[in-house]
Amino acid sequence: MWAHLARSVRPFESWEEVDKVAAQAGRYASVVIWACATGMRPEEWAALRWIDVDIRAKTCRVSQVIVEGVIKRSGKTDGALRTIALPDAALGILAAMPRPLDGSELVFKAPKGGPINLRNFRRRVWYKALADAGVQRRPPYQCRHTFATLALAAGADVYWVSRQLGHVDIGTTLKHYARFLPDVQERNLSLLNSYFQVTPVPGSVESDEA
Repeated sequence: MWAHLARSVRPFESWEEVDKVAAQAGRYASVVIWACATGMRPEEWAALRWIDVDIRAKTCRVSQVIVEGVIKRSGKTDGALRTIALPDAALGILAAMPRPLDGSELVFKAPKGGPINLRNFRRRVWYKALADAGVQRRPPYQCRHTFATLALAAGADVYWVSRQLGHVDIGTTLKHYARFLPDVQERNLSLLNSYFQVTPVPGSVESDEA
């Protein structure tokens, strides 16, 4: 499906493929699904705290990142620290997890309770899960591309996708993902035809010509 893409953008081809990889990721299955459902960067989901999650509003705040094991309250770009909407796949992950009394605890933690070491995750969990699932090798960052490409292919608004990703300029979103937009003209004409549908007035054309 995405065989024509540049090497920099190699998302999963379908949500079924995401599920296959998640099934092989063991205790990190929720991480795989979350990353593909939200478009968060690895350094963002690894630093996500429960206090940043609002299940009732179906949102979470990206308020910090983790870089080389250190938590930082700054993002890759000015728009990186943001509030994003959570689809049902992400909300399902949260619902299946026990919520701690201390909201400052991380949502996704290493086995011993600390932050997930992204380098170890990539080497020990991620690439093994891909191999076991029979899926082409790619870095974890492709989960972010997977969210964007599948959302756009499904018809999600490009401005909304851009905000979800934290792009400062929508041009960045279009540069990487415009090819995944469905036939915009046909879709928009269909919407307009449905919305503006009126009953023709008999004889109206003849009256205008007279």
